[in-house]
Amino acid sequence: MSKTYYQTKQMQVIKDFLLQHKNVHLTAIDICNALANQGISIGTTTVYRQLEKLVQSGDVCKYQIDTKTPACFEYVGATKQYEKLIHCKCTLCNKVFHINLVDNLQFFENIKKDINFSVDLKHTVLYGLCANCQKED
Repeated sequence: MSKTYYQTKQMQVIKDFLLQHKNVHLTAIDICNALANQGISIGTTTVYRQLEKLVQSGDVCKYQIDTKTPACFEYVGATKQYEKLIHCKCTLCNKVFHINLVDNLQFFENIKKDINFSVDLKHTVLYGLCANCQKED
């Protein structure tokens, strides 16, 4: 259930930043650092608090890949795009990527059909090596 919050200046700055970086997973620290580089000073605690409000409102999706990786945030607006994404995490550099599954949901439909198990795509992670790490390996 989404909630509506009073739109503070800080929330709007964070929301605009995330909107400018669609389809990118960003940590709260990434956001703080990028805003600081732009000369915008928003405290880390404020960024975390505003991100949680944006998650609760449904504008932002929060991904917690594992206990070793900080939570990532991504602007989704009303698209519910996160319902059709799988996350891929590189086991060497720890970068997180996502694959859009809009045309490739058959595997998960087969799981549902074969064993009556509904996969939570929001919490699905595949582990492997990204292109850069494959070159180095």
